[in-house]
Amino acid sequence: MKKPDFVVVGAVKSGTTSLFHYLRQHPAIFIPKSKEISYFSGSDSAGRVAGRDEYLSFFRAAGAQQKIGEVSTAYLYGENTARAIAECLGRDTRIIILLRNPADLVYSLWGQNTRDGGETLPLAQAIEAESQRMLDPDFNKHVSGWKYNYAYTGRARYSPQVSRYIDVFGRENVAIYIFEEFFADIESSMRDLFGFIGVDTGFRIKQTAQHNRQGSVRWKWLHRLYFENSRAAKVIRRIVPARFRRAIMMAIYRLNTKTAPRQSLPDGQYRQLMKIFESDIHALEGILGRDLSSIWSYSGEGK
Repeated sequence: MKKPDFVVVGAVKSGTTSLFHYLRQHPAIFIPKSKEISYFSGSDSAGRVAGRDEYLSFFRAAGAQQKIGEVSTAYLYGENTARAIAECLGRDTRIIILLRNPADLVYSLWGQNTRDGGETLPLAQAIEAESQRMLDPDFNKHVSGWKYNYAYTGRARYSPQVSRYIDVFGRENVAIYIFEEFFADIESSMRDLFGFIGVDTGFRIKQTAQHNRQGSVRWKWLHRLYFENSRAAKVIRRIVPARFRRAIMMAIYRLNTKTAPRQSLPDGQYRQLMKIFESDIHALEGILGRDLSSIWSYSGEGK
């Protein structure tokens, strides 16, 4: 039975789409064409994979000597996901985590939701509404995509999320990278990551154009047809097998997205957001055993 040796669990909006493409270049690594399978996220999973057999079907084409992996950013946030992965794949599974400046993550995630038509509130109001939205059992019925993509500050409070994975898998099996450092020297970063996975570290990736770029929806009707919880979308999901569904979904997504220049988060909003996260960053520094202030500028200096 073929199953993943490693899992990239997040964080969302932290370069995992680029990492997904870089990992797939290595001949000793097998990653299915589908990103965000999200099987271990539970019954409200964004991936909507029906069961264990369907999940494992994503990896049946892997070579006998290849290291197998998958990339699903929904996994980092879920309180029970680390245990679910360990129960299915084993506690020796390698876990990979990329963490981005939390204020930038919030802004990017809000921008994605706005672009996709699910978010109608300004950033500050969306953050204020976050707690109520997460407690509303009907909220997921009325938004585009996964409910927890609107947990802006929740997704960016990293310390409890990282701690869960270390508690379950052990620090030696969890590789934690800082987004800003990782992509500043991608060749060195990938050598280190290949070593962690256990494949040839001499393989050099071909860097490609930026993935998952910001933009806007071309046709809202097409977005609603497939990405929202409409009757038509549910019929499509029943008919199309999971291993093909994600590829079709991403093809529609690319067709239906107009790219646009990424707007910077204004300094005032940046400082306000970083005040929210400062205590969590301190907790994360304790976990990592390092100072992050010079990378994320969280002491009120701005960007």
